[in-house]
Amino acid sequence: MKSKLIAFLAGVFLWAFPPPAEARYKPFLSYERLAARADLVAVVEPVRNQFTKDSPAPLRDPRPAADFQAINTRFAVHWVIKGARPRPREITVLHFSYAKRPGPPGEPSLVIVNGADFVEFAVTASRNAESTGERTPAWLAFLRRRADGRFEAVTGQYDSADSFHRLDSQIYVVQPDQLPEGPLPVNPSGRKRRR
Repeated sequence: MKSKLIAFLAGVFLWAFPPPAEARYKPFLSYERLAARADLVAVVEPVRNQFTKDSPAPLRDPRPAADFQAINTRFAVHWVIKGARPRPREITVLHFSYAKRPGPPGEPSLVIVNGADFVEFAVTASRNAESTGERTPAWLAFLRRRADGRFEAVTGQYDSADSFHRLDSQIYVVQPDQLPEGPLPVNPSGRKRRR
């Protein structure tokens, strides 16, 4: 009986005086809402990342500016779903990341609790995808045009990852002379499909 009373009182105490916790509200945006806010919705492939000196002022974060790094990522545009007609061959997107700072060996250089949801793009080492048929990552991007002609995430710089969705199936760049003879297989995995 005594242990039940102590457990009850502990529960009441924790309910009445919850421990402090940091959290920020991050709204969920459906594809429809992202597309409605976007100037450009496209399937893109990262080509090149380049650091730039843009100010992190739009981030509205209390951390010092030295904690952030601005990046211009150049993308090849494969398909435009909304916006820019005719389809641009390439676009530049401004986004931010946390700056890499040297720290003690074996430890993270900068620990962020409840921080931004920045997006990072891996760029393939070779741009000979047309001749090698190598797999390259593709992204569904929801973007808005900036006054300087570049694009940025429609969800803002601080949670830019919400505007980019990596496509599960990869883009294969294959020249017509590299295609096999005869019809292409409908189900290359060999697994039976459910109906």
